Amino acid sequence: MRDKTGMGVMNTGGASFLLVIFVLLCLTTFAALTMASAGSGFRLTQRAMQASTEYYAADSEAEEILALIDAILYNVSSSPAPRGYLADAIRQINRNIYFYPTSPGMAWISYYIPLARTGVLVVELEVDYTAASFNIVRWSLEHEAPDVLDSGTLTLWQG
Repeated sequence: MRDKTGMGVMNTGGASFLLVIFVLLCLTTFAALTMASAGSGFRLTQRAMQASTEYYAADSEAEEILALIDAILYNVSSSPAPRGYLADAIRQINRNIYFYPTSPGMAWISYYIPLARTGVLVVELEVDYTAASFNIVRWSLEHEAPDVLDSGTLTLWQG
């Protein structure tokens, strides 16, 4: 086929069609990847939000237990209490509290708050109940409960 100038006409319909199909496939693939990425980002955000909510709820509960321990220490130091009152009073707060006397007037208190998905919030206190004071030794999020909390006894190195 010749045009009026006498030159041949090039047929570009087939190549254009293939190019359009290729571009459409690329755009469809990128759209699918974008949707998958957005979906996984949304799920990750939901899990992070749930983990933060769980942690701060456990942190609030741990703070409430700490306030109760502080009130018990104040009551013990301000009035003469019978021997063993402190340990009994602290154990009645929560079943996940462990009381270990270390020396006269000193004790070690540990407790944990379980979280649904991320583990446990572990709190350990060094208590001087003659002065009604305590030091927070540990306040951390662990992936699983330490052995000392599961067994109720300290695991000591025997040498």
